Amino acid sequence: MKTKQHFTFGFVYVIFLLLQGCDCINPDCNQTVGFTLIDRISKKDLIFGGNPTYFKDSMSIRTNQIPYYSPVSFMDSASLYLPAADTIYLRLNSVEQDTLIVSYNRSKASYCCHNGYASPTYLVFNGKRTNIQGSKFSLEK
Repeated sequence: MKTKQHFTFGFVYVIFLLLQGCDCINPDCNQTVGFTLIDRISKKDLIFGGNPTYFKDSMSIRTNQIPYYSPVSFMDSASLYLPAADTIYLRLNSVEQDTLIVSYNRSKASYCCHNGYASPTYLVFNGKRTNIQGSKFSLEK
């Protein structure tokens, strides 16, 4: 009977150690970043500023992995969530659509993140390269 208890305890302990070895903090292995849309000349926020040009409720987004448009998610009160994809299609309203090409820096693969942890380094919006500032991109339109 004692041998069975030792075996059970040992088995549970090994499983516990295996689960502790997972070094992924974000389960989808991608850094969460946001973006704001600003006027190229005045630097006015076109979504969250006073008298906005675009309305967050009418904006939608899709990627090559998700072939249908879905509402844009909010990262915080002044930025929209950028999904983890190489190509993002941003529909600003029923007429305007923009394409964002995102470049990622990937860490080495780990037990939890088989393709490595992806963190965006820059994106191309309307032909212009934009670097990340903190945890968000400022896109000029």
